[in-house]
Amino acid sequence: MKSLALSVAIFVFIINAHSQTNIIINKIIVSNVNPNIRDNEIIEGEEDGPQIFVSFVLSNDSKELVYLYPSETEINLLFTYSGKNYLNKIKAIPFLFGKNRILSSKEFIVVEFYDYLLLGTDLWSKDISDYRSILLELLPTLRIEYKDPNFNCYSTQIKNVVIYNTLH
Repeated sequence: MKSLALSVAIFVFIINAHSQTNIIINKIIVSNVNPNIRDNEIIEGEEDGPQIFVSFVLSNDSKELVYLYPSETEINLLFTYSGKNYLNKIKAIPFLFGKNRILSSKEFIVVEFYDYLLLGTDLWSKDISDYRSILLELLPTLRIEYKDPNFNCYSTQIKNVVIYNTLH
C-alpha cells in the first residue's frame, strides 16, 4: 500500500512539475495563400499550397528544472477544419538545440520553423489555388504540440498572425 501511495505521489509531482511548461505562439506568417492573383510570375513551390512560418516560446514557469531532449522531441501543428482534426508533423527541429537542454526556472527558448501547412492532408490539392476560406476557418484552431519524452505541452495563445500572398 505504501508503494502505491509513493507511486501516486511521484506521478503527481511529475505532472505538476511540467504543468508549468508553457507555449505561446509569438508569430505565425502564412504565405502563398492565393498565387493566382500574381501576374506572369511563377515561383517554385507555390503549387504546394500555403507555407507557414511559426515562432513560439517554450517557457519554464515552474520552480523546477525542465529537461528537454530535442533529438527525441516531436513538434506538431494541430488544427481543425470542417469538424475534422488534422496533425502536421514538423521535421528537422532536433538539431537546433543539440542533444539535450535544461531550462531553469523562468527560463525560455524561442523555436522557429516553417513548412507547408496543408501538404500531405486532404485539404491540399493541386487544383486549389485560393486557400483563403480554408485558412480563415483553421487558423483560429491552430495549436502547437510539443512532445518530449518526459512531457507533452500545447500552445495556449497566438499573439500575431500575418498573411502574405507571395511565398516567404
